[in-house]
Amino acid sequence: MEDEREGGITFSDILRVIGKRIVWILAISIAVALIVGLVVQFAINPRKQIYEMTFMLEYPGDEDLKYPDGVTDFRYESMIYAENLDAVKKSKAEYSNIDTARMTASRAISIAQASRGEGEFERDLGIYTVRVRGSYFKDSEQAASFLRDVFQNSLGKVTAMVSDMDFGSTLATFNSLNDYTARIEVLKAQQTYLLKMYDKYEDFGRFIYNDNAGTSKSLSLFRAECSVALDGGNAEALHLSTLERELSNNRYRLSETTADKIASENAVNAQVEEMRLEKEKNTLQIDMLEKEIKNIILLSDGRLDFGSEAFQPFNTQITTLTMRNAEIETETKLLCESIGWKYENGVVTKGEVVFKDDAEFKANLNKLYKVMEEQTNACKKVIVALFAEESEIIAEQEAVSVSGGSNMIMLAAVGFVGAFCVATLVFFCIDRHKQKVAKAKEEEKTKEQKGNQKLVPVHAEAAISSSNSKDEEKK
Repeated sequence: MEDEREGGITFSDILRVIGKRIVWILAISIAVALIVGLVVQFAINPRKQIYEMTFMLEYPGDEDLKYPDGVTDFRYESMIYAENLDAVKKSKAEYSNIDTARMTASRAISIAQASRGEGEFERDLGIYTVRVRGSYFKDSEQAASFLRDVFQNSLGKVTAMVSDMDFGSTLATFNSLNDYTARIEVLKAQQTYLLKMYDKYEDFGRFIYNDNAGTSKSLSLFRAECSVALDGGNAEALHLSTLERELSNNRYRLSETTADKIASENAVNAQVEEMRLEKEKNTLQIDMLEKEIKNIILLSDGRLDFGSEAFQPFNTQITTLTMRNAEIETETKLLCESIGWKYENGVVTKGEVVFKDDAEFKANLNKLYKVMEEQTNACKKVIVALFAEESEIIAEQEAVSVSGGSNMIMLAAVGFVGAFCVATLVFFCIDRHKQKVAKAKEEEKTKEQKGNQKLVPVHAEAAISSSNSKDEEKK
């Protein structure tokens, strides 16, 4: 019974060991808990944790899902393309440890958009959520800062695109055209383009542009000024419509160079020939219509005449063609006179090419070109300022949301408890072993002492016997 009690483990024995070794047990448990926490936080969790951040991207006209040029489709996926991520990495030294190439290659980063509706009615709300694996960052703060810069860089591309847009590409062709009519059409087209640009951002009509000279004007006012720029709303109070009538009446020909003169002569020749052929065709049609009417009258046995209502469509067409021939005569005459030729009774008399004095007309048209050039520059300045002011990135939260991974505190606590139990058990075993060793030594010592006690009488008897023998020998 004594052996069974000594061989068993009681709770009091465990408490005795804990009390005796409490400092060592706590030290070991705390150390293990710290190690577990650090391993989870810096070795395990970064591989399993996912950082998530939601942003709203806003810029004027984004509801069209187009970039500011109005042509290029806006694709939100491009915000996390390798090129964009690499540009952000290079922008700050603190991002040098982020492996953006591997991040994109392993698809460790993704982006999703929030939308409303379905199918053809689906509409992008401009809200995007980025998810990225935590192992690419040293901590969540770096991840949040990097993702904000990724979106900011995307927004910077939008505003840079506006600055790089060529608002005057149409107007740039003005001086290369060797025809006044074409130049007038360019001015009209440029004005239409600018007005459409203003209309595209009509929701920002109250936006105020402040220049360096202290002048402030709203977007609506810029548009209003542009709308009348060619109709007297300029410093010279010139009207493009007036210049158009003047050109029509005088048929001015551009003659800035020898090539222009040759081109004008060839153009007049081509137009005169074209109108001659048109007049011949019209005359043949008139003759055919009149013959058709006469044939119908003959077949009617005198019941119809030229004034009959039945011939109204014929007469209408004949009248139209006759009037057009008269216009051709006038136009041909004006064309010939525009380069010093004569036209009488259908005969063109060619001679030395002499152009009409168009100096004043040309000067006025160039003034309107300058007006549209100023309007183009003004439009670009105000639109660029509009994008700089109204474009923004709004983060749903300051820090990233963390998902996945393990709870560091919980695992550290488990490590502490486990280490506490193991350390207690180890120390208990050590103490038990020491006790057994001490007990064994004690038992061995006791046996030795008992053995020594049995040997003493034998030695004494031998000594007595030896003494008696010596005494007998002496006798």
